[in-house]
Amino acid sequence: MKKFLIVSFLILVVVSLNCAAHGIKESNEQKDETNAINQQGNLWILAIGVNEYPTENQNLFASLNYAVNDAHAFVDIFENQAGKQYGKVNTKIISDRSGTLPTKENIINGFEFLNQAQPEDTVFLFLSGQGLNENGLYYFMPRYIIFTNDGELIFESAISMDEIALLMNGVKGNKFIFIDSCGSGAAVYSDLLRTVLFTACQKDELSMESFLFKNHGLFTHALIEGLSGKAAFNGVVSINILSQFVFDKVRELSNGKQNPRIFFPKGFRDIVIMTVE
Repeated sequence: MKKFLIVSFLILVVVSLNCAAHGIKESNEQKDETNAINQQGNLWILAIGVNEYPTENQNLFASLNYAVNDAHAFVDIFENQAGKQYGKVNTKIISDRSGTLPTKENIINGFEFLNQAQPEDTVFLFLSGQGLNENGLYYFMPRYIIFTNDGELIFESAISMDEIALLMNGVKGNKFIFIDSCGSGAAVYSDLLRTVLFTACQKDELSMESFLFKNHGLFTHALIEGLSGKAAFNGVVSINILSQFVFDKVRELSNGKQNPRIFFPKGFRDIVIMTVE
């Protein structure tokens, strides 16, 4: 996800000189531009945040500062939506400070929580931590990852996008995935992906985090701003409008160095996800 360079004036922002800035919003399907559906039902959120990577090999995946903040803030922004946009708001956080450590086993088991959702409900999966694009395949890094004696990552210890997509495909409701990590744009290449997907950056880009973004990743910072009302139209935030706001905001704040990728599956209809004051 986000690696750190200490720059003058204490600015902790990651910039990779080797990453291309694509500068375009991408989706695999045309979106239905009719009015957003304002569907009632309950909300289910599973949020994952991993700061600590206590492994002997820190060269590839250093510990982070704000991924845990990202996960908790994403949940917090929806807490007041019970009785407004949704009947009930049901949340589960798996993070370094949630009481349930973000191991691979705990993250996979967390989908049992989402399996309680019904067809009329809305489901969010949020992931913030280290990530990797390996030959066009995306992997999210849980707290404990395993390396060979030669320092090579054992990919089975990570969580592939195929695993994530397959688990989400078994969940009912209107489903959305948000990933704040490096290389997350590669997640759209999963053949099993059937849900709307927001990623922090393109497949060959880094995802920035800094105290300048209110102690969040840049992508999460933009996402929270949009959900707080800056992406609202007529008092509500829809997925279409939020996607454009997040894409533009991240590009603006990163000077074009970080470019979200947003995937809409075939048949997607825009939906309201937030009512603002």
